[in-house]
Amino acid sequence: KVAVLAADSVVVTWKTDKRADSAAEYGFLANRTAPARYFLTAENSDLVIDHQVKLDPQTLLPGYLYHFRVVSKGEAGEEAISEDATFLIPGYALTVLVVNVDNRPISGALVKLPTIGLAGTTGNGGRVNFDNLPAEELLVLVESNGAIKSEKAQVTTDGATITIVLDQRASWLPMTVLVVFLIALAADIGILGFWLWKRAKNKP
Repeated sequence: KVAVLAADSVVVTWKTDKRADSAAEYGFLANRTAPARYFLTAENSDLVIDHQVKLDPQTLLPGYLYHFRVVSKGEAGEEAISEDATFLIPGYALTVLVVNVDNRPISGALVKLPTIGLAGTTGNGGRVNFDNLPAEELLVLVESNGAIKSEKAQVTTDGATITIVLDQRASWLPMTVLVVFLIALAADIGILGFWLWKRAKNKP
C-alpha cells in the first residue's frame, strides 16, 4: 500500500490478487508515540484489483501523524486487512534556544515536546529545531546538568522561536560542597600530620 501526499490531499493505493472493494481506515494522533487508532474511513464499493482511495481533505491536519490500513472484501465475502502504516502531514517549525542566566547558549541540553513525543539536543549555538508541528500551544521541557525547566510555546504558521533561560547554578552546588569538603579534609590531614611530627620530635 502507498499513501501519496499532494498539496491538499492524500491518495492511498494498493493491489489485490482478486477483484474486491476498497476501504482505507485511518486516524490522526497528537502524540506520535501513541498506539494507532482508526476512526475515519474512505471507501469505494467498486470491485477492482488496482485500488485507489482519496482521503477527505478536511480531515488532514498539518503537523499530525496519521496511521492507516486498507481493507478489501472480495465477491465471495473474503476480507483482507493490511498491516499498519503511517504518513505525516507537513506542518510548521519551532526553534528552541536554551541559554543560561548570563544569556550564554547551552549546548547539549535535552529538549522534549512531551505532548508530541519528540526530543532533540541543542547544538553549540544552544538551538534545536523541530519541523512539521501542529500550529498550537505545546509544552517544552528542557533538561541540562540536573537543571529542569518547562515552558509553553505557541507554534504558528510562520514558524516560532522560544528562548528558555536555564538556571544551572543549583546543579553546581554539589560540586562546590565537594570541593569545600576536600579542602577541609586536606587541612585536617595537614594539621594532624604536623601534630604527629611535632609529638615525635619532642619525644625523648
